[in-house]
Amino acid sequence: MFQKLFSAVTFVFFFSVSSLVFAAQAVNINTADAFTLAENLNGIGTAKAKAIIDYRAQNGDFASIDELVNVSGIGLKLVNRNRSLLSISDDSVVKSIATPAIKKPDVSTSAAEPLIPKSTAAPALPAN
Repeated sequence: MFQKLFSAVTFVFFFSVSSLVFAAQAVNINTADAFTLAENLNGIGTAKAKAIIDYRAQNGDFASIDELVNVSGIGLKLVNRNRSLLSISDDSVVKSIATPAIKKPDVSTSAAEPLIPKSTAAPALPAN
């Protein structure tokens, strides 16, 4: 009984954690390259990704996600299917929970300053 309960709890735990780790990130359609668009959006392959890039090059950045319907081969149904994965600015891009922020090291010590202070006294000699 205990083993079945433990197995069930373990399964639920790992399933919950894996869904956080592999959470999809939003794709900024104003900065993403064709590979990123094709790999991260549902129903967008290389041809449609290239069409998005071409549209963006000719018309400038997208003002809204809904403007994607103006791209040849992309309709409202496809936009709605991917709406939660789309962004038009870096501010609204979802960060993955599994990716911690990396802190930059403190480099306030100049190269001229030694990291280990030099001793002013001569080393002691062992007594004979």
